[in-house]
Amino acid sequence: MSTIENLVDDLERSHAEAQERMSDPAVYNDHRKAAESGRRLKELEGPKKLADAWRQTQADLEASRNDPELATMSADLEIELARLEEELKL
Repeated sequence: MSTIENLVDDLERSHAEAQERMSDPAVYNDHRKAAESGRRLKELEGPKKLADAWRQTQADLEASRNDPELATMSADLEIELARLEEELKL
């Protein structure tokens, strides 16, 4: 598994955990915890969207490599994947 894939997995896991915390009655009833959890969830929204885009681009790239009709898309997808990886590293 690549470093980027590990990063994406960690982002997805953190986002899911933040969503779970927001639905926890103990957190929801504690204004301080709810505010902290809400901030954390909001912080993760942008990175989560990047992670989703990376996963989709990765899947599209694999499909384009296996389909001769889509082969011309491979170069563009590789560029997009590299861009997303750089953003995820930040």
